[in-house]
Amino acid sequence: MDKSLKRYAKYLSVMGDREAVPVEELARTLGYSRSRVERDLQKMIDRGYFGGKAYLNVELGYLFRGSGAAAGFRQRFEETAGRFARYIELKEGRYYTRVRISDIVYTDYSNHYIQVHTTSCVVRSYMSFEAFFPMLAPYSNFLWCCRNCMVNMDYVDTWEDHDFILKNGERLPIFKSNRREILQAYANYIFDYVNGGTMS
Repeated sequence: MDKSLKRYAKYLSVMGDREAVPVEELARTLGYSRSRVERDLQKMIDRGYFGGKAYLNVELGYLFRGSGAAAGFRQRFEETAGRFARYIELKEGRYYTRVRISDIVYTDYSNHYIQVHTTSCVVRSYMSFEAFFPMLAPYSNFLWCCRNCMVNMDYVDTWEDHDFILKNGERLPIFKSNRREILQAYANYIFDYVNGGTMS
């Protein structure tokens, strides 16, 4: 077996049966330059290693094994990009503050104030939880986990006993009465993401 065939076998081993594979991941895993990986992939495509519908998209930095994979990737990319443009607007003191949905880690309620904990700060707004809840209700990544508290599941690391453990180390309690349903909702959300959905 010549050197190129051995190299191609390494690519196939890393790629497995995935329909869309990042060029950067192959370069990092195999220790090759990005340009080397792009050249090799194009040669493999030309020689029929991935079937007749595979192509390399240099702009996106992906090898697609079929047009369906590319279409699905583009849809998820556009949905994710759109998510980062979404925000809610809260009155903080005399002024209104815009908070990006993707920046919200969790929210809670204390002394008539909604507290929105973001990746950089805490925004406090004088309003009831009942008035605030509908602002986040349309977003599938927010879960009502305990009294007057909603967590962004994108920032959950794991759970332990009766708490969610966030990626920043904080703990949020889980309703005892609804623990099973809440953990199932979280598991469903992660399953959908892993199987091709988007964390929204």
